[in-house]
Amino acid sequence: GERLDTLGQPEGEMLAVQTDAPSMKALLAQLDARVVLANDNAPNQVVLSGPAEGIDAARALCEQNDLKARLLPVATAFHSSVVSSAVTPFETAVSKVRCKSPIVTTYANRTAEPYNVPVAKLANEIATQLAHPVRFREIVEAMYQDGARTFVEVGPGSVLTTLVGHILGERSHQAVSLDHKSTNSTVHFLSAIGAICVSGHELDLA
Repeated sequence: GERLDTLGQPEGEMLAVQTDAPSMKALLAQLDARVVLANDNAPNQVVLSGPAEGIDAARALCEQNDLKARLLPVATAFHSSVVSSAVTPFETAVSKVRCKSPIVTTYANRTAEPYNVPVAKLANEIATQLAHPVRFREIVEAMYQDGARTFVEVGPGSVLTTLVGHILGERSHQAVSLDHKSTNSTVHFLSAIGAICVSGHELDLA
């Protein structure tokens, strides 16, 4: 199949900014460009997405307002209209996978709420998220409100674990990553499993 970035419009970029979503939205209102707040990651971090010229203008605006901003090493402007043409092909690809209803509560990036669509429409919901903002901060807040206190990052790195800490602050919680770029992967993984067990969770170690 085609790469997602080749299906979108060219010259898309993403920009991480150290500020909160309301402040960033107020600044974006000053721009005459197709730049969107693509990721609401934490109270002190958002990510903008859009055409290269729009991101350049947004970067200049951030500098004028003393906001730290850096370009992300991504293929294109995900979670914006730049990749809207990739939604349908992506849905076709996802449709080839046999989807089932989640056996645990699973939150959607687009709505910041648990998935609440029939199985037959899951592929469409998943694909649609490609061109919509990721509401990560709101998802973590919703999970906490619903009783979650332990957050485990499954995947490479520990970026999301750090973001959970920024979001929940001093509120009682445990955030654990199963990998970290600065440590031995096997050692870190086993240490993380140990930390989860010690905190009182029962795991099927086999």
